[in-house]
Amino acid sequence: MDMRTQALLCAEAGLRVHPLYEVDEALVCQCWKGAQCDEKQRGKHPRLSAWQTVASSDPDTVARWWAQWPSAGIGVATGRASRVWVLDCDGPEALAWYAEQSKVHGRTPTRGARTGRGRHFWWRFPDDEGVVIGNRQSVVPGVDVRGDGGYVVVPPTLHRSGVRYE
Repeated sequence: MDMRTQALLCAEAGLRVHPLYEVDEALVCQCWKGAQCDEKQRGKHPRLSAWQTVASSDPDTVARWWAQWPSAGIGVATGRASRVWVLDCDGPEALAWYAEQSKVHGRTPTRGARTGRGRHFWWRFPDDEGVVIGNRQSVVPGVDVRGDGGYVVVPPTLHRSGVRYE
């Protein structure tokens, strides 16, 4: 599936989408820094400086972005506006922590994605206006929360490791 089609499917689902700089076949970031791009950001940072406010579920806007950048990675803005929050688990220790939490608290049905280093677990953002879910890094080593003001990379974006999100 091409990037434009997948970005449009995300938008149709009500997710606010924005284009990301992608890595090429040699895993070099296509941003202006190229091979000098910071490894952590390579192939996953926003092409749009105001992505928090312009991320969109409008199909015409999304189609226009991917017409301009057909191989751009796909970012989905998390939080109340997209009605999702994501638990990002990177590495074996983070996945073991998640498995243990599932045993202790029970499993909750969710969607997920395989990333370059672990998994994303997606949940619907609560309707209760009093609930606040922001972004938090290192809840435990390798586990981050992506809520209001955050974003995640979605399939089939190519991760800097050479593995596609799926």
